[in-house]
Amino acid sequence: MRRLDTTTRLTVAAMSSAIGVVCLYAASIVPAIKLALMFLSSLCIWIPLNEPKGFPFALLTYIATGAISLLIIPDKLYSAAYLLFLGCFGMIKYGFDRLIPDRFVSFALKIIACDIISALAFLLTIWILELNIFTMIPEIPLWIIIVALQVAFALYELLYSLCAKVFDVSFRELIVPRR
Repeated sequence: MRRLDTTTRLTVAAMSSAIGVVCLYAASIVPAIKLALMFLSSLCIWIPLNEPKGFPFALLTYIATGAISLLIIPDKLYSAAYLLFLGCFGMIKYGFDRLIPDRFVSFALKIIACDIISALAFLLTIWILELNIFTMIPEIPLWIIIVALQVAFALYELLYSLCAKVFDVSFRELIVPRR
């Protein structure tokens, strides 16, 4: 398999950013498929990330997608979700999967990383935005919310892994040809 030159990797990163921004913008205006489009925006980081020496280009995709979405999407909640969790999850996953050979330990560490990101987002909401999250959450015990988040993170990781594998096997050669 031929390696991609820097120009091609930069082009792939730019196209991934464009697709990610379009998915986030569409999620903000089409309520019926909001979650699916936000999930697709998070998968766009995988396209440059899983190339050889692709991390800097994936980071560029993350920054560009976040910045452009902040500029053009009226509801900043979608941009915040991308910047705080959706965009960085692909890089977290890639790092843990590459550095830790044991799949169970890697999975557990990814869940812990998602918990830390959620806690930071929660604290950011309280301290910077000065919103009282507890008034927005119905009278549900905190432990139920935490368990629900754990299940959601686990399902997100499994679905992300499945979609990334399908992309790598079926679509990578079509989108990023090596002729």
